[in-house]
Amino acid sequence: MKAQGASCAVVRQHEATAPEIGLRERPARIDSLSAAERAALDEWRAGQIPGELALVNRFVRDVRKHGGWAKASRASGYYTAEDLDAFFDEYSELLAKYGHGRQDAPPGARLMQLRMFYIPDEPAGPDS
Repeated sequence: MKAQGASCAVVRQHEATAPEIGLRERPARIDSLSAAERAALDEWRAGQIPGELALVNRFVRDVRKHGGWAKASRASGYYTAEDLDAFFDEYSELLAKYGHGRQDAPPGARLMQLRMFYIPDEPAGPDS
């Protein structure tokens, strides 16, 4: 990782929460980060892309091998920014409610890879 100093704290914040229930992407609001912190976060996220794409490809290739252990969902709809904040908060609460750390995982639990993202259904404008 090339990022240095305070900007690395943003990346370490994400990595520090990863071992337990994997809430790796729960940063402070992006608009509250300094330019250096945003750059470090962008650099860290860019480094994650190959693994994320490999995970998607493995899902498409292997979904039938895993029965009820592999599921997907897609949706679209109209939401306000406040709706999306509430949705993201509730999603995070569900991860905490149903997820377990390695040390407290019940018998039969498996390490799972879950992803959630949302983005407007239009290209970003020049001021975005």
